[in-house]
Amino acid sequence: MRLLIDRLRPHLLLSVALWMVATAACALDPQRPIAEFVHDNWSVDSGLPQSTIASDIVQTADGYLWLGTHEGLARFNGHEFRVYDSDNAPGLASNAIMELAAARNGDLLIGLRDGGLARLHEGVIHTVPTPDVHAGVLAIAEDADGTLWLGTRGGGLLRLPLAGAAAVIGSADGMPDDVVAALLRSPDGYLWVGTRRGLLRLDWVDGRAQLAPEPGMPVVSVSDLALDRAGRLWVATLDAGLLRRENDAWRGFDQADGLANLTVSRVREDPAGALWIGTVAGLQRLVGDRFDPPLGADEGLTSDVVRSMQVDVEGSVWVGTDSGLDRFRDGLIHAIRPGRGPGEGAIRSVAVDHEGSLWIGTTNGLFRHRDGVNRRYDRSDGLSSESVLSVLEDAHEVLWVATQDGGIHTLIGATFVDISQELEAAAGMPHGIQRALLKVRGGLLLGSQFGVLYVRDDGRREFYGKAQGLLREQVLSLFEDAAGRVWVGSRFGVMRMRRTPTGSPSSFEVETLPEAFDFPAPVLGMQALSAEHVLLATGRGLMLADGAQVRHLGATQRTLFNVASDGAGHWWMCSNRGLYRVDDSSLRRLADAPVGTAPVELPALLLDHGDGMPTRQCNGGSEPSNTQLADGRLAFATARGVAVVDAGRRLAANTRPPPVHIETAEIDFQPVAMPAVGQPLVLAPGQRRLDLSYVGLSLVDPGAVRYRYQLEGEDPDWIDAGERRSAVLANLAPGDYRFQVIASNNSGVWSADGASLDIRVQPHWTQTWWFRTLLIAAALLGALLALRLRLRALARHAQELAALVKQKTADLATERDRLVQAGEEKGRLLNQLEAQSAQFEQLSRLDGLTQLANRREFDRVLAAAANAGRPLCLALGDVDHFKEINDRHSHVVGDEVLRTLASILRAHCAPGQLPVRFGGEELALIMPESSLSGACAQVEAIRQAIERHPWDSLRAGLKVTISFGVADSREVHGVAGLLALADLRLYQSKAAGRNQVSP
Repeated sequence: MRLLIDRLRPHLLLSVALWMVATAACALDPQRPIAEFVHDNWSVDSGLPQSTIASDIVQTADGYLWLGTHEGLARFNGHEFRVYDSDNAPGLASNAIMELAAARNGDLLIGLRDGGLARLHEGVIHTVPTPDVHAGVLAIAEDADGTLWLGTRGGGLLRLPLAGAAAVIGSADGMPDDVVAALLRSPDGYLWVGTRRGLLRLDWVDGRAQLAPEPGMPVVSVSDLALDRAGRLWVATLDAGLLRRENDAWRGFDQADGLANLTVSRVREDPAGALWIGTVAGLQRLVGDRFDPPLGADEGLTSDVVRSMQVDVEGSVWVGTDSGLDRFRDGLIHAIRPGRGPGEGAIRSVAVDHEGSLWIGTTNGLFRHRDGVNRRYDRSDGLSSESVLSVLEDAHEVLWVATQDGGIHTLIGATFVDISQELEAAAGMPHGIQRALLKVRGGLLLGSQFGVLYVRDDGRREFYGKAQGLLREQVLSLFEDAAGRVWVGSRFGVMRMRRTPTGSPSSFEVETLPEAFDFPAPVLGMQALSAEHVLLATGRGLMLADGAQVRHLGATQRTLFNVASDGAGHWWMCSNRGLYRVDDSSLRRLADAPVGTAPVELPALLLDHGDGMPTRQCNGGSEPSNTQLADGRLAFATARGVAVVDAGRRLAANTRPPPVHIETAEIDFQPVAMPAVGQPLVLAPGQRRLDLSYVGLSLVDPGAVRYRYQLEGEDPDWIDAGERRSAVLANLAPGDYRFQVIASNNSGVWSADGASLDIRVQPHWTQTWWFRTLLIAAALLGALLALRLRLRALARHAQELAALVKQKTADLATERDRLVQAGEEKGRLLNQLEAQSAQFEQLSRLDGLTQLANRREFDRVLAAAANAGRPLCLALGDVDHFKEINDRHSHVVGDEVLRTLASILRAHCAPGQLPVRFGGEELALIMPESSLSGACAQVEAIRQAIERHPWDSLRAGLKVTISFGVADSREVHGVAGLLALADLRLYQSKAAGRNQVSP
């Protein structure tokens, strides 16, 4: 053990400046096991510069999360990492970061492994002068007056005042050791100093350090210090576990108390008062005096070796390990991952046995999950295949398992026995893959591609296939209703079997149902809504069946794998987009609607990865694919783990509005530096496109953050950007603008101020007022000069004509003609000036590349229509994968694509309609007096024309498609509502696969 500690000590002597969270938006439930929190992780594959989180994890006042690694400093915004190293930050003397701390003024303090300190101030890293002790910085603390204290690895304790000389305090001054791994400034004014050989208190008096060893404290190697809300001091050690100081007395916690390992690297208290503990054997939590079981690499932590830990301002717990970054937060759903890594199989079936164990059938083995422990069964346990399709316990507490190769097994003792041949011989059924198991009154039903097998409790076997009246043999799901009828879901609709009277030759007979029960969609799950109505989860959405008809519930026709009631007023349906929750009252209103009522969108709440789903993709086609656990929670099979939802659980609202930052800017696709505070971002003459990226720092669920932005001077109202973190500003007229963006968190709380950026668009010399004035003045001056010269000539000729009037009558007529011609020339010149002025006005309303109307004209026309009360339809289109066209074929080809798209759009416009280049690769079409159906038909014709266009003639291999969203002004209120609805439907087209029109 000592050898292990000596080997780990250079990496585990990590320090902490305790992040005191005054209020947190959401505290993690101390009664909930760590494994049931939403757990995400990141590694080098996610953008970390190196896998080992060597420093403490720090969240600065601006909301960013900071991590130090052996290859640089990383800033995390919830979506991606930005790396600072010696290549892009010369103020870093070394890329090996050992410690981080948030300074009182908002700066980030950076301790280096090779010695020295750096400070990040307003985005720039500066080197901080320190005594040359050649020892890595392990701990940082700051006094109220700005004095810094640095704990080093072998160089003692450094004091860096804002003014005056630095001081080095080491073993020669009474320190028990020159390795200082932890520092903590306590409310009573003392500085607690943790060293390799014990803990002491330091007080700085009259320019000297007064050191006081802690009485009763054993000689231990301190790795971390923390104060809890009760004022108790916690000491993490590398050789003696965890220590707590209370009322001047010490209590130790070791393996006998439940601590996983005596080598403890970090300790943090969360807002609920639970203590999180990092060890070399995983992550633990201490609630009261009870330790949770450790969570390590086998349970999904990036590594068993925990190096750092932090609780952010929203209550999430961040953990840095030898192999990456982990986050734990609360959620409505938690995942059970029976197998991890490359061999993790997709979940096919879930079932609960009489002991409360959860059986999980996967494509890579069968698992029994109980008390947080997974036990795997495979061929060595008697299974004929490790790909399990279905699992269920019957009324006699016998476990049945159906596998991919068709083998049916029962569990006898600890071994599975294949009974397929016995069943086939007894029932005379063909060998087939059994995909569905159902426990019914009197026995067990097995569904296969050839029909249904009934295994009765009295030992009899009965098979029902095509010969017995089943129209569709490929059985995917089974359900028994309150009347004892069995509903049989197939790949093409649903069938039903009813029980026969006692004494009949068979237990069931197949009913003859109306043609509506035979439809081209798989029935993947069923559940009773009432005594006579059964809900069907199908490949075409949710359907409702009774003895006479089958009809859709809701307009959405996405694949649903199952449907289940939680008994608490909600229905749950798993899909490839996540888990839907529908209120029972809403579902019954749809079910009670008269036949023929137009379908409406199912009023469902969609839960996905942000709510704790292990993946959005659920699984079906095998049954049971969902079950209810012994404690009432629902479990659903997904492509990566089991999703367990606690229907009665309610999460506290996140009341903290997210800080917003504008992070990057690109002008004409070239990155540019953000301007200094108070300075505008300047677009030079001829620069036409500005791309801005922004982020709202709500780290609890970054995917749930929503954005709105507005360009003052251009946009009359806020634009709803949804989850999009970028804005494209194109073809702006010369002038000054202000871009503003705000964000909301996962609870819908919006930031009040957000972020803003001043933008200045410099005019081309032909767009300046002085050029236009000079042009008009020159034209007028030329005209006046010509007129003056002509008048002089006329006067001279008049004098000559007065003397020779009789002789020059003919010449006078000729001169008169010349005067008329001069007048006509003057008129033509004035007409040219007026035409040129009109041309300039026209250019201000057109997009230079496509000659379509620009955003300014778009806003003017929409505003005029709104003021006049004219109905219209609006189509917003976005070129699919346009960035890939630019990247693969060049921006020249991209510009030609846009010009061609503009020609197609103009060719399909009716009189009075306005085609627009909305911005970048986004097009729009304003269709006054159009109906929504007519507008959709017209836009569909445009989409097809674009898809059919011979793009190969422009560049070999080039394909161009476009997605549209269409909205009618009669559906919403105001221009902003119309834009938001069209934009929403555009994103529906994108989400549904692109190259389509969404009305």
